[in-house]
Amino acid sequence: MRLFIAAILTLGVACAPRGCSEPDLQEVLRDRIPVAEKSYDGVLLELGAPQALPFLGEGWSYGEPAPDGSLFRWAVTQRSTFRFESERDGTHLAYFECEPFVYPGSPAQWLAVTANGVELDPLELRPGRERYPVPLPLVRGENRIEIRFRYAGEPVRSSREKRRLAAAFYRFEVPFEDWNARAGPFGAPDNGDNGILVPSGGRISFFLELPPRARLRLGVGAGEPPQLRAPAGSAVTVTIAGEEGEVWKETFAVSRIGAETWERELSALPESPVEVTFRADDHDLLLRPEILVPPAEEKHLASHPSGSRPNIVVLVLDGASAKHMGLYGGKGDTTPVLDALGRESVVFDAVVTQAVYTIASIGSLLTGQYPERHQSVSFADRLREDVVTLPSILSRAGYRTAAFPGNAVVSKTFGLDRGYQEFFPVWEREGYTGHGDSVVSAFEGWLAGRPQEPFYAYVHLREPHFPYNPPPPFDARYGPDGLFPGGIDDTAVVDDLNRKAAAGKPPSEEVLARVRGLYLGNLAYADSLVGKVLGKLDPSTIVVVTADHGEALFEHGYLGHNTQLYEESIRIPLLIRAPGFAPRRVRDLVELIDLTPTLLDLAGVADAMGLQGRSLVPALAGESLEGPKLAFSRTLWAKPRYSARGDRFKLIWDSRTGASELYDLENDPEERTTVVSRVREGYLKEELFLWYREQERLKAKEPSPDDAVLSEEERRGLESLNYLEHLPEKEPR
Repeated sequence: MRLFIAAILTLGVACAPRGCSEPDLQEVLRDRIPVAEKSYDGVLLELGAPQALPFLGEGWSYGEPAPDGSLFRWAVTQRSTFRFESERDGTHLAYFECEPFVYPGSPAQWLAVTANGVELDPLELRPGRERYPVPLPLVRGENRIEIRFRYAGEPVRSSREKRRLAAAFYRFEVPFEDWNARAGPFGAPDNGDNGILVPSGGRISFFLELPPRARLRLGVGAGEPPQLRAPAGSAVTVTIAGEEGEVWKETFAVSRIGAETWERELSALPESPVEVTFRADDHDLLLRPEILVPPAEEKHLASHPSGSRPNIVVLVLDGASAKHMGLYGGKGDTTPVLDALGRESVVFDAVVTQAVYTIASIGSLLTGQYPERHQSVSFADRLREDVVTLPSILSRAGYRTAAFPGNAVVSKTFGLDRGYQEFFPVWEREGYTGHGDSVVSAFEGWLAGRPQEPFYAYVHLREPHFPYNPPPPFDARYGPDGLFPGGIDDTAVVDDLNRKAAAGKPPSEEVLARVRGLYLGNLAYADSLVGKVLGKLDPSTIVVVTADHGEALFEHGYLGHNTQLYEESIRIPLLIRAPGFAPRRVRDLVELIDLTPTLLDLAGVADAMGLQGRSLVPALAGESLEGPKLAFSRTLWAKPRYSARGDRFKLIWDSRTGASELYDLENDPEERTTVVSRVREGYLKEELFLWYREQERLKAKEPSPDDAVLSEEERRGLESLNYLEHLPEKEPR
């Protein structure tokens, strides 16, 4: 193990709490405290934080920030459940930190706790945020808690707030040493100090990248109240560890009762992420841990000249994995049209969709927002009326906007028609063939009679998405055609193959070859349709080709999408052919939400409020994009899997179970072997939690989405696309 030696500048006890650092440095730890890793001799569950999700059962809403920076979560029915692990058994005093929902004339709220099947006495909640002690009978291992409330919700509520609120919960804690013998609970102190109280032997760990000129500043203790004064002789040990082990360590001993501050310059640290741990060695201590870093340099990036109003066509190939296209290294001649277009375009090599299912990913394409922000995440949701969309912005800027979707998910029912002046649900039109040729025909007919103003057209081909039934000659072009002679259009076939694969019986080589051959046939057919569209366009038209998500073909034991976050599912194509920009490859990591600000930039339209993506015009012009950058994606389900993908490393985290998978995409591009690295996994997980917390903060400021109401005909249409098991599904609010 290599040990880096840090140069240490000792500024000692004479240093004022905020007076020893360079004025241009920024503090980066305080915002991370709610999602940092904490441990001590006890149980701690911060119920509002993302890391609590795997432990939560029924009856919970999303996390929200409190004024003091802590996080809370509403219980939203008259029954809520959670679980936790304990290393001890017997009766121990637990603490629920919560406050009741109250409204004018509301009765007193009470909660009744059942712990591991044992009913406890009801507890009346007083108005305001308090900690309530409850003796809990614990068992070693998993413990289950059920909380029942007197009421949930208010008889008359505004249309903006649809949740039935019972009580807001901040923390659940079981200290195995009673707090009467301690300075207080693990967390923010009651005196309003912005530090964190760490019990004796407890630690708090942060995972982050430290740039050159980073400095450590550590404050310990307080003048008042007396229990927060740091005892003379108490100590805090700070450790910094990289992937190869410990690289920096120092123990800070308190020289006098009260408060003390130290500051250190950190140098010779690894460029990769590190774990920074603060440990209260032998006393309960109030800590104010800080890392100060130089602000990021502002970089002037190119933008498209304003005033131009080019025509724009966005082609979406539903379920198209980048890996199967020739221009992305795919074998054979599956995509000759796209390969040729790539030679005329700016091709982005590392593009991640925000969701591996259509309703959420197209919501992100429309809005430039993550799914957690626009909230159209299930088949029970309709995109909110207040959300601003790309076509609505372009319409106000003088564009004629029209959409030609070939997937029934992209429909008025789910609000994905929002902002288009003309919307053509092709699958409802007379003469619909069930294939993308009907989409192209509808677009061509519109284009022939379009007005003279500039236009934005969204052309969404169903292929290569299921059904895997390409028309001749594409049905037999790739692999043997003896099996499934008419293709696979029966969802029961896919369900049976997946059920057997999950039971350890993967498909035979013959079946696998046929399934993949049919998918490639679908892709090749879609490629030919792209050629027909291109043949109708003026060379000055901006052309974008992308996908809403990819498709798994048993690379990881599954056929389809919705539920996996491996590269075949999240990595999608992105080609942009725009006048004035030379063809090139871009290796910077980008996201699907970047497309909306990019097109607005190319159209010379000022950015709208609420966009979370970034314009890719600098990359079109040959500049590198601002970084570092992580890309985030999610699955379906009320409690999804999430992925945080960097240029090299990628984390998949399951919010149902807490299970993680870490992959090194540089050395293992097919994601066959998980990597064991506490620091690398901790870094991506902390970044994921920070991202998730920010989405929930934004979500809490906005109304809930409208409910999508499906007709029987619409249900049948979605079932034909193999969405049966997901109808309907509603994420808890």
